[in-house]
Amino acid sequence: MKKLLLSFIFLIFYIGNSQSIDVNNPAAPETSFTAEQLISDVLIGGGDCTEVNFVLLQDNPAGAGNVNLRSWGYFDATGTSFPFQEGIILSSGFAVDAEGPNNSSSTTGTGAGWPGDNDLKIILDNQSGDNQPTNNATIFQFTFVPVIANVSFDFIFASEEYENDFECDSQFRDGFAFLLRGPGIPNDSGTPYGGTNIAAVPGSANVPVSTLSIHANTFTCGTEIVGVNFFPNLYISNWAGNNQNEIQFDGFTQPLSAQATLIPGETYELKMVIADRGDSSFDSAVFFRAGSFDIGSLDLGLDLTIQNGTARCEGEIYTINPQIANAPPGTTYEWQYESPLGSGIFLPFIPPQESTSLNVTVTGNYKLIVDFAGVCESEGVVFVEFAPPLTINPDPTPLILCDEDNNGFAPFTLSDADMDITLG
Repeated sequence: MKKLLLSFIFLIFYIGNSQSIDVNNPAAPETSFTAEQLISDVLIGGGDCTEVNFVLLQDNPAGAGNVNLRSWGYFDATGTSFPFQEGIILSSGFAVDAEGPNNSSSTTGTGAGWPGDNDLKIILDNQSGDNQPTNNATIFQFTFVPVIANVSFDFIFASEEYENDFECDSQFRDGFAFLLRGPGIPNDSGTPYGGTNIAAVPGSANVPVSTLSIHANTFTCGTEIVGVNFFPNLYISNWAGNNQNEIQFDGFTQPLSAQATLIPGETYELKMVIADRGDSSFDSAVFFRAGSFDIGSLDLGLDLTIQNGTARCEGEIYTINPQIANAPPGTTYEWQYESPLGSGIFLPFIPPQESTSLNVTVTGNYKLIVDFAGVCESEGVVFVEFAPPLTINPDPTPLILCDEDNNGFAPFTLSDADMDITLG
């Protein structure tokens, strides 16, 4: 009886203290974003060089009038241990059903029922060696113009097909694809859409991410070769005792990265698609990390201020190192400073400062203008504050204490003398 009571108390504590991701919360401004805004302002993170145009949105038609029936949206995982703090989700069911805890092994988006996708059907048929329909396909298809050569974004695949013996049942093996097409991209997807599928296991020979290629190593389907077409180290169980309450799905992958090498300034098209296979049950989803799709951006970091406790010390040389990855050849840099401070007027340095970083010693706002080889121009501003040295009282008033119990010790609070010590 005692053990049972302790187990019950632990269960109440666990449920009360575990947290779920939040999907399409009406209180979140991003919930009202269009699909295009989610790509440009959440997945890419905005910026001067963000050029995105939506081509196709396919989703649950009922979601147009009810956000709880929408098959895509915004998620916030603040306060949970889910690997992504926020981002966007595409699902083969109702996106809100992704919220934890995992109290059902067959979340479906009951009665949803909308069309599948022929391109994804072909990919899954080729992978499984059979012929099955797809249903409930959610598609984000858009064009973008990169200003850097090497682009990538982070994602997690999650599914109710995990932990239910469907990993080896190709009839119901849900799937997804990221089909990329444009200049220099191979046409090897085998689909009418063309292009290549970049939803592959990183470091593999273009092995598609699926419940077959990534699942628990407690069983095999008979075709797996570890490190070749099977990667159990990339699987996270969310079943039974492993349920962390963040999401509903029985299992999901480690964070993965879709990558491609592109030609800066050219236009590319990306089709993100996920669907049920063989049925409309046991849904799956893809989570995308906010801000991870870097197609060329400029980040000078956070302001450094006395108020935030991040200011530098007077006499120090501080180097501003902007985060600019994979800038193409021919990219130029111009640093400017605000004068006078607070005026909004920025002047170029004399002589010009044209390197990727800048050494500063004076409090001020500093601007960097980056021209990505004529493709796009972006700028950023950062405030750096230098704090004066503390004034120390060479002869502070002594702290006089009374040892009331005559044990040789007396408690005191040194911070009580702060104003005296610092002449403050």
